[in-house]
Amino acid sequence: MWINHFAPQDGKRNEIKKLCVENRKYTPFLWHLFSYEYVDAKTEAEAKKAYDNHDKEDCVIINNASDFAYIVRNANGLDSRCLDELIDITVTSSHFEWTYCKTHEEYIGPFFYSR
Repeated sequence: MWINHFAPQDGKRNEIKKLCVENRKYTPFLWHLFSYEYVDAKTEAEAKKAYDNHDKEDCVIINNASDFAYIVRNANGLDSRCLDELIDITVTSSHFEWTYCKTHEEYIGPFFYSR
């Protein structure tokens, strides 16, 4: 569902799915949508600031290393400093209006994108 809401609606959708979800050559991560520049997102300090200032009443945390996702209610206190302790996670609003991706690469990301 995340790919359907945030990836461009063009002919690259299968390419994006392979890179972000189902890849045998590389480890797939949702944040590859931004690191491979399929979508222009805010990065680094600008991404953290945008995420921190955004309403996060209800959100979903997706663990990119497993098949688990967590629904978090009243998550406005969940700021980027809290997420600095985690790696390879994607946080998105429950209605897929925005997303924040924290990578395991210190020199890549984080990313913030709002539709």
